[in-house]
Amino acid sequence: MKNKFTVIVFSFLFTFSLKGFAFDNSPTIVAQVLGDTIYVTDLEIDMRLLKEYKLSYPDLSEEDVLDKMRENKLTSIIWKRIIQKLSKEHELEPTAEEVESFTKAIHRFSSNSSSEKLTPEMKEASLKVNRKLVKTYKISKYLYETYGGTVIFQQGNPQEPVGAYRKLLEEYQAQGYFKIYNPKYEKAFWEYYLREHPMVTPEDKVDFSKPWWEKARDK
Repeated sequence: MKNKFTVIVFSFLFTFSLKGFAFDNSPTIVAQVLGDTIYVTDLEIDMRLLKEYKLSYPDLSEEDVLDKMRENKLTSIIWKRIIQKLSKEHELEPTAEEVESFTKAIHRFSSNSSSEKLTPEMKEASLKVNRKLVKTYKISKYLYETYGGTVIFQQGNPQEPVGAYRKLLEEYQAQGYFKIYNPKYEKAFWEYYLREHPMVTPEDKVDFSKPWWEKARDK
C-alpha cells in the first residue's frame, strides 16, 4: 500500500512538473486585439532598420532602441486591426475617384511629377502610398466628427485628430476590444495619446469639409 501511494505521489509530481515546464516554454502573450492574440514572437524586428532607429534615438542603448522598435511594431499591429474594423464598419476605404483626385493634386504640387518618368513598379508603389494617405484623411475625418478633441499638424497628416484617437482607444479598451499585458509596452503604447503635443490646430481652424489637398489646390 505504501509503495502504491508513493507511485501515485511521484506520478502527480512528475505530471505537474511537465505542465510547469510546458508553461514556462510556451509563447509569451503580449496583447490581444479584436480576437487576435499577439505573441512576443510577433514583435520580431527587421535588423536592417536598426541603424536608422539608432540615428533617431542617439541617447539610447542598442537594447533600448530594440525595445523601442518592438513597441512601435506592437502599436502598428494594434492600429492595423482597428483601422480594418473602422474601414469595414463605416465604409472608409478610398474610392478610385478620391485617389485620382489626390494623385492629380500631388502632381500639381510637385515640380518633378511626370508619370511618364515612372516605371510600372514605381507607379504601383506611388498609387499605394496615395491610397493610404487618402484613407488616413477619411479615417481622421470620421474620428474627429465622432469624438472631437485635439487636432495637430503632422507632415503626413495635416489634421491628425490625436484627441479622437485617444477617445476611440479608451472606448475600445473599455469594451475589451484590445488589451496589452506587458506593462512596459502598455505604457509606451499610451504615451503618444496622453502627452501634450506641439503644433496644435485651434479648434476654429479645424476643417474637414473637404480634403486638405483639394483646399491646397483652391488656394
